[in-house]
Amino acid sequence: MDGRIIAWLLICDPSQQNLNSIVKELQASKSSISVAIRQLIYSGWVERISLPGERCDYFRLRDDFYSSSIEFFTSRLLRLGELTGLGLALMDSSSPEQLKRLQKANKIFSIIGEEMHNFIKTRVEES
Repeated sequence: MDGRIIAWLLICDPSQQNLNSIVKELQASKSSISVAIRQLIYSGWVERISLPGERCDYFRLRDDFYSSSIEFFTSRLLRLGELTGLGLALMDSSSPEQLKRLQKANKIFSIIGEEMHNFIKTRVEES
């Protein structure tokens, strides 16, 4: 559902749509659209706006939704790296197989998170 909403908000005219218009266009239930929009707002992709003289909320893609979504994803990867690092500190007496899996997860989360963070700082923010 998230993908369908994002796709619609990328091409719709006007760029802001109320809940009922999204429900009608996507032919989906109001509850599924509402849940997805809440998640998209939380993720930084969509923003809720009010229009003068209107009594309902409207939704549109944030102008910076590309970078904010990457930043959100990157922060999750960095946090997973931190958490798996804490887990490694607690598993000093575990079997080598258990440690190997957690070490691999820690390495992947940490490296990819740091690389994405650095990319955003050097490439995206300079644009």
